[in-house]
Amino acid sequence: MAKKKYNTGLQHYLLFILLVGSLSYVFYDFIIPSAVKSAVVSLFGPAGEPLHIIDGVLAEPSKEPAKGSGHNIALAPGETLKNAIKTEYIFDFTNKVRTNDKDGYSKIANEFILRAPGLGEAAIIIEAPLAFTVLAILIAGVISILITILLPSSIGLFSNKIEREIHHTATKIRLQTGFSDETVNVLTLPTNELNAQDRDYVEAHFQRVWDRTQPPMEEMESRKRVSLHDLFSEETDMSEFRDLVLYDRIHETFSKSVKGEIVDTKSARLYSKNKLRLLDGLRLYMTHHFTHQYSNNVTGAAYLGAAILIVIIGVRGLKFIPATKPSLILAAISLEGFLLALLGFSLLYTAEEEPMDNIMKKVEDASRGQLETLKEQQKDMHKMAGVLVEGTVQLVEDRVSRAIKEYFSSNPALEKRVGEEIASKIFQGLRGSQESK
Repeated sequence: MAKKKYNTGLQHYLLFILLVGSLSYVFYDFIIPSAVKSAVVSLFGPAGEPLHIIDGVLAEPSKEPAKGSGHNIALAPGETLKNAIKTEYIFDFTNKVRTNDKDGYSKIANEFILRAPGLGEAAIIIEAPLAFTVLAILIAGVISILITILLPSSIGLFSNKIEREIHHTATKIRLQTGFSDETVNVLTLPTNELNAQDRDYVEAHFQRVWDRTQPPMEEMESRKRVSLHDLFSEETDMSEFRDLVLYDRIHETFSKSVKGEIVDTKSARLYSKNKLRLLDGLRLYMTHHFTHQYSNNVTGAAYLGAAILIVIIGVRGLKFIPATKPSLILAAISLEGFLLALLGFSLLYTAEEEPMDNIMKKVEDASRGQLETLKEQQKDMHKMAGVLVEGTVQLVEDRVSRAIKEYFSSNPALEKRVGEEIASKIFQGLRGSQESK
């Protein structure tokens, strides 16, 4: 794969923040209130006549509406809302300030009033900033992530992160297996791209993978060694052979996680070609980066959110939070629900750990192979040491002999005296032998 840097820049974060901010506003001001209104009216509205909209308020008119007025009824000049509606059903999702004298009930801006027999005697007051802000930001954040996954990596924050993870995972595969960049590229090429490659080129890399994934020496001795060409011929489909044979050999030789990295990288490279395959790219990012880096953070946040929710519900049970003002509880439920969903999503993409007995077997096989290699190296080192010792002794003898000769040749007087001493010793030895006779 081509080397390319995927560094997140200012444009990535600015676009992401802009998306979150704008979508939060849309959800807070329009979508969430409309959804809540529809849900509340469908659950607690009257079963008979439908409610009418009077000055923005869903309520029952106090008098029969004029024919042709439709669902939306306008107030007559000088008429107040208090005189125009009945107070049994009131669903006010406007930002208008209401007073008892003029409207028959009171509320301030950014408060919603819900009144129905099924909701109790007192009206339910929902404080929109407290109840809906957290939910609007969370929904906007999720949608912004999906949008930036679909955008080009030059401006999309999470598209850039996924592209970067593709190359990081390919590097990790190379370091774990010892394969070259070209071999890793062949192993992670999408099916259609692999089949379009030159067959001899692909076969050469298949051979390297085959040689690198040979079984332990004991197993090779107990059965006939199978070569690549026994299974891979001109009629063999290259992608099927790679997916069914080479991937399994990599699994057995290295680990299940290495095989998973290769398979997920192959799928993620399809996302690089077509951003609509966002699930393929998201799987690689979640499985091989997010769950490894942030799993503890997500779990901790979920527990923290649960603790906050329990405290708020406890305070509500002590009557410090009125039953008619559930906004804080709605915010806590929204936060905890999102954190639990994120925790479940993370667990869904958490790679399963390989059984310990398989890991120990592979460690044992690898240790056995290393032991055999060390034994061979030890024999070679003994041979080398013997050669070096013999060569060193001969070298020392030659050097000493040469030094003595050079010293005598440079000092004739010493050479003459040594010769005289040697002759004297010889004469003394001869004389002593004659006297002993």
